[in-house]
Amino acid sequence: MALVDEGERTAKPRKAASRLTVLFVNSAKTPPGMHSDGGNGLYLAVRASGSRSWVFRYRQRGTGKLREMGLGSAGPQGVPLQDARDRAAALKADLRADVDPLEAKRAMPVLEAAAPKKTFGVFALTDWLPAYAKGFKNPRSEREVRRVLELHAKTLFPMALDSITKTDVLADLTPIWSTKPKTARELRAKIETILQAATPDHRQGENPARWRGNLEATFGRDSKAKRKLRIRKHPAVPYADLPAVVRALRARHVSADTTVNLALEFLILTAGRTNEIRSMAPAEVDFDKRIWVCPAARMKSSEPHTVPLAPRAIEILKAVLKPNHPFVFEGLQIEGDDEIKPLGHNAMAHALKAVATGYTPHGLRSSFRDWAGDETETPREVVEHALAHTLGDESEKAYRRGKAVERRRPLMEAWADFLSDE
Repeated sequence: MALVDEGERTAKPRKAASRLTVLFVNSAKTPPGMHSDGGNGLYLAVRASGSRSWVFRYRQRGTGKLREMGLGSAGPQGVPLQDARDRAAALKADLRADVDPLEAKRAMPVLEAAAPKKTFGVFALTDWLPAYAKGFKNPRSEREVRRVLELHAKTLFPMALDSITKTDVLADLTPIWSTKPKTARELRAKIETILQAATPDHRQGENPARWRGNLEATFGRDSKAKRKLRIRKHPAVPYADLPAVVRALRARHVSADTTVNLALEFLILTAGRTNEIRSMAPAEVDFDKRIWVCPAARMKSSEPHTVPLAPRAIEILKAVLKPNHPFVFEGLQIEGDDEIKPLGHNAMAHALKAVATGYTPHGLRSSFRDWAGDETETPREVVEHALAHTLGDESEKAYRRGKAVERRRPLMEAWADFLSDE
């Protein structure tokens, strides 16, 4: 049976109908009915409920019977207007080749039911996060990422990966963009990474969480002043005030006999980081050589770091170290729990707050750097090595590793003398 598309029924010339626009297709004010896209057989069907879909209309040759074929949902989250036009053009080509689109569709073999599509939540927590977390040095980081996703990506969690749109991403980001800016920006980056990891196996097309040229237009770029406020700072105690801080810590230890005060003093003496100190093991200390070797697994640079120990640092270690215990600085033991744990993650921050309000343990590294630059003639690279900062290429680093420990020892002993100055 010969076929004809609806636009070919008459040879009479007629005025071209108006074509649809994206604004008209997506507008909530679009009236119900069938809206033509200009005689190409494509229609936008809008129902009284507000739902809308794409329909391709054509007539069979000979019978003139009007037939309709659905091309998917329309609107902001549906098939884009241009994609629908492309599909309609392909169906018109089939008609010219005397192929009925509906009959061709019915003649296709019935496929087995497709497997359930993977949701954002399942993919994020079972596929993406375990692989992403392999780069973490601290197990706590993985738990934190999981918590942020579960708490703030509630809209996305039950959704199939290939159905997520920009609107869905905004539904989770918008409520916290102003109230929790740091969390919102981290969440956006994680969502973008997860959706990118799901491509092409579980989704296709543009990443709806992309910032440039996408979400940037919605949230706008922050002013320079706002960006400065958003950056998390680590306030540093002025180094001239540190001897008083150390005296206060020693007084607190005597009165309360708490390990955390000695741990914080050791952190100041060695210019170390919190996680390097709180998870320190007895086997890392060599009293004969007067050094502490922090393993690569706990170092930000992923390289082992050797710290020359001043007499006061050794004195602290001998006061707290217990042979055959897993940690040098142990946390408080809960009654009924025999497991020995390291100091809590925020324990030293609380100890510092008790003697110097408004500062962070990490900021004490800046205090050391300022002192070394202002009060000593120590070369910059020696100071940077004392802070475990990576410098130079591999050959230079290897050379300096062999020389740096003893070059740093006078610096660390002078620092200890400064801190103990009455």
